[in-house]
Amino acid sequence: MLPAMHIAARPPADRAGKLLAEGPEASLAAALTRHIRLCAAVTTAAASVAWAIAGPIGTRGRADTVALVAW
Repeated sequence: MLPAMHIAARPPADRAGKLLAEGPEASLAAALTRHIRLCAAVTTAAASVAWAIAGPIGTRGRADTVALVAW
């Protein structure tokens, strides 16, 4: 959490004026979409693997809970 707070609290880069002028879509659109897709894929894979491993070990309800916690 501290590294994220450090990044959020730091002063803007020297090109802050340019970024403000072009707006959030131009400066974040592709990178943000790529990051969201990556996070979604990793989260889905982790929950699926956790569910698949927990399925044979216990009940279906327990496997669902494990997948939810892994998510």
